[in-house]
Amino acid sequence: MNYAISKERAALGIAHNSLIDSLLGSRFSIVVESPTGLVTDSPTRRGTPKKLLKRYFVSLSMTVQLALTLISVSLFNNKLMSLIIGITHCDEWANYERWLKSFDSTIKIIRLKAGESTKEQIRNCDGIILSGGEDVHPSLYNKPEYISQFNLSDFNQARDEFEFLVLKEVTENNIPLLGICRGLQFANVYFGGTLIPDLPSNDKTGHSSKDGKKDTVHSVELVKESALFTIIGEGKGNINSHHHQAADSIGKGLKAVAFSEDGVVEGIEKENTENDSFLTLVQWHPERMDVTNPFSGRLREAFMKACKRNRVKI
Repeated sequence: MNYAISKERAALGIAHNSLIDSLLGSRFSIVVESPTGLVTDSPTRRGTPKKLLKRYFVSLSMTVQLALTLISVSLFNNKLMSLIIGITHCDEWANYERWLKSFDSTIKIIRLKAGESTKEQIRNCDGIILSGGEDVHPSLYNKPEYISQFNLSDFNQARDEFEFLVLKEVTENNIPLLGICRGLQFANVYFGGTLIPDLPSNDKTGHSSKDGKKDTVHSVELVKESALFTIIGEGKGNINSHHHQAADSIGKGLKAVAFSEDGVVEGIEKENTENDSFLTLVQWHPERMDVTNPFSGRLREAFMKACKRNRVKI
């Protein structure tokens, strides 16, 4: 017995006929009404409209589920193939991008910037670099008087507010974090620490050039019982330097693990690393150093490995 249905339904039915036959073992046709009579695309089988429609929609549902599964697998495999690293915006952002790309050209690097980036974009990162740049506003560590006392003016409060959001997502989602220069200072403040507002005013010289435009070089010593020491593989070495502020009191849950000869904090990490999350903060600029120097190359490698471990957990 034949059953007439709409042309639209017929088109869908014909497209799925072979799948219906293979899945349900049923050979039936979809019939289209025409001015000259009923035209079928294949011999029909006895049954009721209810059964035929039920079989049709069951097959359609299975087709949709299969398609969604294939899409999900494709997206997951694509995510596994390409790491996503977020770098907070700064004037020399391209240096950080080149530093990472020279290690792995397949990674996707996104710019995290106030007023442009969303929480979801931050969460989707397999790792994040807090880059260098402006001074951290002293009001964030309850020292607004430093502004006039030390004649400070190089601030970006929109960036400060945005990077608070970045660190909130980092801590809540265990995203690997590498803080560089200002990144160390800002993360320290985020966790409740304070800063030395101006090193030369505190008789700490040699951490930036006299004109403030070039890197200087000085030695740094690592605490042997630290993750940073394990990463670098050496207890002492030379690093570049370009900063006039530094960590003072260390934030909650953090510890200082690297120092210059005059006692300035050059490296910070978490006190407790049992959950295997990566949080390493350095005062130097590894992205501007020769990667054969372990304070650049090995640090980059450790960060990238942490990002890959984080990707596998997804």
